[in-house]
Amino acid sequence: MGGLVPLGDASRPHASATVTVLIILVNAYVFLQELVGGNRFVHAWSAIPIRITHGHHSITLLTSMFMHASWMHIIGNMIFLWRRCWPVRIPTFHAWAQAAQSRR
Repeated sequence: MGGLVPLGDASRPHASATVTVLIILVNAYVFLQELVGGNRFVHAWSAIPIRITHGHHSITLLTSMFMHASWMHIIGNMIFLWRRCWPVRIPTFHAWAQAAQSRR
């Protein structure tokens, strides 16, 4: 019975998911902006190492965490975020994910 992704289970803490929902909404908003703005939006808000090392556009280290390449990319990430990253783990997860992304 492979191929199914569980969206919840009894082991998930009953803590508020406000932060998780907020991050999902921000991701969805940014993705819609990517679709509307196209390459110009992506180029303006993506982390480009040469700009950052020269002291420009350091905000893109934050904004690039909310950018996605395709519908499947954002859907997969949001399912993972909802399923695995309840509010206690979110700051650590995003910091780790950004560090991993910047090493590509």
